[in-house]
Parts: sequence; structure tokens; C-alpha cells
Amino acid sequence: MKTKLTFLLIIISLSLSAHVTYEIQEFSDKYYGKVIINNIQENEYSTEGTISIFNTKTKTEVIKITSESILSDFDTSGKIKANVKEIPYGEQSLLIYEDFNFDGKKDIAIMDGQNSCYGGPSYQIYLEVNNTLKHSPDFTQLGQEFCGMFEVHKDRKIISTFTKSGCCWHQFSEFKVENNTPVIVKILERSLGTDAITEEYIEKTRVGNKLVEKTYSHLSDEADIIEFYSLNFKNDKKMELYRVFSFEDYLLYTFTDKDNKIELIYSDDFVFNKNKQTLTFVIEDVTYQIYAGGIIVNTPTKRVDLKALKIGDNVSLSSLSDLSVKNLVIE
Repeated sequence: MKTKLTFLLIIISLSLSAHVTYEIQEFSDKYYGKVIINNIQENEYSTEGTISIFNTKTKTEVIKITSESILSDFDTSGKIKANVKEIPYGEQSLLIYEDFNFDGKKDIAIMDGQNSCYGGPSYQIYLEVNNTLKHSPDFTQLGQEFCGMFEVHKDRKIISTFTKSGCCWHQFSEFKVENNTPVIVKILERSLGTDAITEEYIEKTRVGNKLVEKTYSHLSDEADIIEFYSLNFKNDKKMELYRVFSFEDYLLYTFTDKDNKIELIYSDDFVFNKNKQTLTFVIEDVTYQIYAGGIIVNTPTKRVDLKALKIGDNVSLSSLSDLSVKNLVIE
């Protein structure tokens, strides 16, 4: 909002001039930039124009881009700020001067409009190659098809992008640079499960020339649940019982690994035996029986007693007698 108001005040003060030129300075010793704004209208926050980059020494124009939507922040002297990059949703400047391909030479990203996701800023990318700026279609693709400008991680020599669809699907990607070309090495997609209780993940990691995919899920931080009972096992695995608050409250069982990835989740019918103080449920031909110190798993061929290392500091199993949820039968 501050950017828009600042731009609007400048437009009004220009008394509707046909063309106005601003300079992008102090971002490089080798280059400087100019922005020419066309057809300024008093009621517009952005307008079309051109962005040009010049060689400081020769004064020759090396890049010229026409944009249908120039929206930038101006200081009181009328100069345009460069190298502003607040990832993912913050302010991103008209020009970013940074080493994108990790060769020790700074490159240039120029905003060409608001063409990325949800009308966010989009960029044309030029790499410094053989002492001149060369347009890179591959890097430009990263500046067009995701949410705003990509992020450069110098310590890991990785470029990351982000995009989303609505409230409930997000994608995070990582690229390494090979021969001045970004190569995908990891994609992580996160979406809210249909039950609104879990977050579903698809993780793709490059192995050789292929992306190897694995899926897993976590309980959502936004889920309307409360932990009722828990047991901790070796290897940092954990069993938890939750009460889920919904149109009809219900009981939820999860068994997770050390990274809180769900190995088993269940929310169908449970039976609580008050005399034995056990909670039982069945998945196909396997019976699970939770008792105060662990879980007994009965299969058609064997019986396994998973003894807990620790019982959570929460309500005891006996409290199930007073729990009123749709999927719990008390005997």
C-alpha cells in the first residue's frame, strides 16, 4: 500500500506529463538504468513504459524492456530503488543485481510486469557472460512461472522458487546451476488433506537423471484437535490419540516416526473395554489393542507387544469412559 500511495502522489505531482524519466543508480559500477514512464494517468497505480540498462563507461544501451505495468517505489529524489527482494510476498524492486549462476559475477533481473502467480512481479533475467549481459530463457522461466522473483542461496549454491494455488496447495522447488542453466533437484508439494486434519506431501528428489518420488503426511497445525493420550516408543516413534472437533466429534489415532511423519492413521470405529482398560480397533485382518503401557498388534500369523518407553503427561485411558464421540463404543 505504501508503494502504491507513493507512486500515486508522484503521478499527481507530474501534472499528467506525457513522458517522465527516472534513473536507477548506485546498483553497479558497470551499469546504470533508466525508466521512462508513458501515458501517466492520475487514477492509475501502474502504467506502461520502458526500462533500459546502459554501460556506464560507453553510455551505450545494452538492454531495453517494454512493460505494460511499471510499479516501483521512488525516494524523495525521484530515483528508483534497486535490489529490494522480500521473499515471497514482500516488496520486490524493478531491478535486482545479484549473482544468479554462482560464477562470481553479478547478473541482472528486470521486472517486465506483473505476470507471475496472483498478479505478482515477473522478471527477465540477463547473465553476465564474456563481459556482456546475455538474456537467459531458462533463468527467465524461473522469474515468470512462480510467485515473484526466485531466491538465491549462496551458501548451498541453490536457487529456490515458490508457487501456490488457493489456500491449500503450495509448491517449493530447488535448482542447481549447470552450464548456466538451472536444473531441478527437488520439488516439495504440500496440500491440505480432504479431512482438513492432515497435510499431504509429495517430495521429488533428483537421483541421477530421474526425480524419485515419495509421499507422506503430517498432522496439520491448523487442525481443530486436542491430544487425549500418547505413548512414546524407541526410535522416537509416537502413538497419539486425539479428539477431533467437527460437526460430530470423533476419536483419531496416529502413529508417527521421529520426523512426525504419519506411519498409520485411523478414525473409524473404536471399542473401549472399561474392565480391561483397553482401546481396540481393526484394520483389515490386523487388530490393534492399546493399553496403559503399549500396543498389542495381532496379525493372522503373529502377536507383537510394542511396549512404550514413556506414557505422555496427559489424560489416562480410563477417561475414555466419559468421552462422547461418534466413533467410540464403550463396553
